[in-house]
Amino acid sequence: MFVEVRQEREHVSIHVMGEELVRHPDGFFLLPGRLVAALEPADLPADIRFVMEDRLPSGRGFYREDRVVFQRDRDPARLVVEVTSQYDPQAWDGFFPLPDTLRARQSVVVGRQDLQVTAHELDAAAGMLYYRFYWPAGGGRDLECVLDSLCDTVCGLEAEGNARLWYGAGWGSGETQ
Repeated sequence: MFVEVRQEREHVSIHVMGEELVRHPDGFFLLPGRLVAALEPADLPADIRFVMEDRLPSGRGFYREDRVVFQRDRDPARLVVEVTSQYDPQAWDGFFPLPDTLRARQSVVVGRQDLQVTAHELDAAAGMLYYRFYWPAGGGRDLECVLDSLCDTVCGLEAEGNARLWYGAGWGSGETQ
């Protein structure tokens, strides 16, 4: 068994290939990318939250501003994914204002027909965008392949939101038009 859940009283620990994972204070477990290659999505215990600690073996990963939490749903063919993009408004150096950038990205997220977005929240003043959706985990793909395609999607959503700003899709001066 590649993934083992150990519970001693109220303490839960997760071991992947014998290595104990670090539990973040927010309740998710940090899964090193080097361990991902040996796993399939079905190896993950249901309802236990994970974050990639670093990069996939291929070198791919999420942007440092994005915290991407994933867990296997009770339906073994899908993952529940929560993305929190957090930026420091004081340090923002983007070409467009941060509130406009986050609004454009949120518009893309909620408008995507191929994602089952179940929740989203925007706090433009605090520089935060949050969304949750389901991601297919079946089809005989290993966890590395699933997370690689998830990287493509999360990074692509941000790029598509940015493109809306560049090409004048009704954004500007802090308001939608």
